[in-house]
Amino acid sequence: MRSLAGRIPVETMPHWRALADQIAICADKADLTGFLEADRDFHLGLVGLHGNGRLVEAVAELRSQTRMVHLAKVSQNNRELRDAACEHHLMLDLLERGEGEPLQELVVRHLGRVVGWSAG
Repeated sequence: MRSLAGRIPVETMPHWRALADQIAICADKADLTGFLEADRDFHLGLVGLHGNGRLVEAVAELRSQTRMVHLAKVSQNNRELRDAACEHHLMLDLLERGEGEPLQELVVRHLGRVVGWSAG
C-alpha cells in the first residue's frame, strides 16, 4: 500500500470514498455481510492497482481462508466495526496526500485490529 501513496488517480478517488462510505454505513447498521463485502471490494480493489492479478488472487484466498469466525461478536458492539470503518477513510487521506510511511503504519494497525477480532 505504501507504494501506492500519491499514485492513485484523483479522478478515481470518488469511487474509493464511496466504498469507504459503504463500509461505514454497514458498520453503523451492524450489517456484517455488507461490511465484509464492501471491505473486500475496498482492499482487493486497492491491491489490484498494483496491476498484479496473481497478488489479488492470493490476497483474496488468504481472506477466505482466514474468515473471521468471531466477527459476529464484534458486530454486536458496533464500536469495533466503526473504528475499523474510519480507518478506511484515513487510508484514503494518506494515499491521496502521498504519505506512504504513515499509511504503512495505519495498515499494519488496521490488519492487527482484524486479527485481534478473530483471536476472540
